[in-house]
Amino acid sequence: MRFFAIAPEAAGDLGNNCKHGDLKERPVKIYQSDFEFQFWPHDDLLDGFYTYACTEEMANELSQTSFTGFELDNLNISFEERFHEWAELHKDEKLPEFKWLKITGRAGLDDFGELPGPVAKSLVISERALQFLKKFKLAHCGIETYTGQELSAAG
Repeated sequence: MRFFAIAPEAAGDLGNNCKHGDLKERPVKIYQSDFEFQFWPHDDLLDGFYTYACTEEMANELSQTSFTGFELDNLNISFEERFHEWAELHKDEKLPEFKWLKITGRAGLDDFGELPGPVAKSLVISERALQFLKKFKLAHCGIETYTGQELSAAG
C-alpha cells in the first residue's frame, strides 16, 4: 500500500487552554484540545500544531470507515484576536463545526499516523485514506508521496 505525507491547512495553533506534553518532543502529545483559530479556514482538514481538526461532516463520514490510526473527539475552539479581522472578510459564511482528529497510528503502517522528529509533513496517510479525504475540501493541503521517515536538518 502507498502512503502520503500531508500538510493540512494551518489555520490555527495551540490555544491557552490546551493541555500538552513537552513541546520539544515530536509529535507533541495533546491531552486536551484547544484549537485557536488564527485564520478563516478554507479546507475541511486543518492543522493547529499537532492538533488536527476536521469538519463535523468529515468526522461523521470518517466514523463510518474502517480506517486505522485515529480517534474523533470534541474540539475546544478559541480565537486569536486577529481571527476576527479575517472573519470580517467572510461575513456571508458560517464557520463549520469541527471535531478533533486525534492521530493514534504509526506512519506507514496505519491509515493515519504521525512521524516523530521535526518534519515538514508529519501526518502520513494511506492511499485509501487520501482517496477518502479528496471527497472534501483540501485546496490548501500539501500532499506528497511518503517514501520513509525523513527528518529535517534539526532532526
